[in-house]
Amino acid sequence: RVQLLLTFKNVEHLSSAALGMLITLHNKVKETDGRLMLSDINPQIYQVFEITKLDRLFEIHPTAQQALGTA
Repeated sequence: RVQLLLTFKNVEHLSSAALGMLITLHNKVKETDGRLMLSDINPQIYQVFEITKLDRLFEIHPTAQQALGTA
């Protein structure tokens, strides 16, 4: 089982291409019964996830430590 944590701690901009890559990665991880977690997303970028309803698709945690605590 793949368990992957992506932290967005220093990310200030997220392009639509990057969102597409995240969705592809999510699907590939799901195919292997794995788990993909995202953390440390700044409020402006998180709004993009909310608007596109991707906050419902991805497992998002406030911090990496909190994500790892649930692993």
